[in-house]
Amino acid sequence: MIKVLQILEKTQQPTLVERHRHVDVVTGDGLLTRAFRAKFGRKKIRRTPFIYDQAFEDLNPDDRALWDDKRYFIKVFGFASLFPSSGKSSMGQWHTSIDKPRFCPVIVSSRMIGGVSTFEFSLLTALSKSEPLVRPLCIYGDPRDWLTVSADEAFARLFKWQVGDPDLVLPA
Repeated sequence: MIKVLQILEKTQQPTLVERHRHVDVVTGDGLLTRAFRAKFGRKKIRRTPFIYDQAFEDLNPDDRALWDDKRYFIKVFGFASLFPSSGKSSMGQWHTSIDKPRFCPVIVSSRMIGGVSTFEFSLLTALSKSEPLVRPLCIYGDPRDWLTVSADEAFARLFKWQVGDPDLVLPA
């Protein structure tokens, strides 16, 4: 499972966001954007486990419909993921420069809990042949423009998180 590093409004410090924590999700029409709070982890239907990250090619028809109709992203400064080390799994962190965030696409859905509509999201990821083996997808170019393009064009503007300068691998 991947965790994302986001600067939280309360503390203005980068914080790892994991299961069921809230983050700021951005949507808009290309000119104006707005943020809303969503919980990390989506339940697709009752009695299914929560989904935290998904490969784009594995999206089911309902998720593809969400991708076609609504486009969302989150602003992140890094992520944490498992990677093999000396025959064991370890958790590592990959960071950007603090002033150079990356913008990552997410799938957002809502469900009613106790009569209240709650927003939940999963992060779009891709497999990699090198460490880390699972990485977030990132938006190439201005994410505000990305919000307005067609679903196919939006997918074409995604790339795997590139590891290297200024990324750092830190044991978590």
